Amino acid sequence: RALHKEFRIIGDYKMNLMNSYGLHLYGEDLYMSMVSEELNRQELKDLKHKDRLITLVYGRQELMHSEYCPVGASLGGMTRETPCNEICMRDTFSLKDRMGEEFPVMTDVFCRSYIMNGKPKNLLDTTKDLQSLGFTSFRVDLTTESYEDSMAILSAFKNEQALTLEAFNRGHYKRGVE
Repeated sequence: RALHKEFRIIGDYKMNLMNSYGLHLYGEDLYMSMVSEELNRQELKDLKHKDRLITLVYGRQELMHSEYCPVGASLGGMTRETPCNEICMRDTFSLKDRMGEEFPVMTDVFCRSYIMNGKPKNLLDTTKDLQSLGFTSFRVDLTTESYEDSMAILSAFKNEQALTLEAFNRGHYKRGVE
């Protein structure tokens, strides 16, 4: 029995689909999938089957994930003998690099950590362009945003407007991977 006949399976960005052949490889088993975060505009344009592809237009990109939890190890009291006090479930944390850039640290119930980009990817002003390329499905990831910020982001997305942010990145949209 084929799973795709019972469920709509949607692949996440971790599938790292770089071209249409990747989607073709999964055939009918995969209903839709995110495209790689590393594609630039020209590479997005060259993709086929855009009706089965999703692209991220807003969100903090995951830079690293680990089975090690820096929050639990440093502030949660976790040792080999002592379980973590789950401080990560009650507060927010970030790592600061030598340049002063802060990277949010997110955790899950299995004590895995996810280091997120310090600046969200903001391509909300490109949704019309992406639609002209044939994309019909877009993704907005809200992770560390406040309720007010989330509502402003969703309003900008829904009304196809640019969102002015103090700090953001454009991903590889203009320049690609170098």
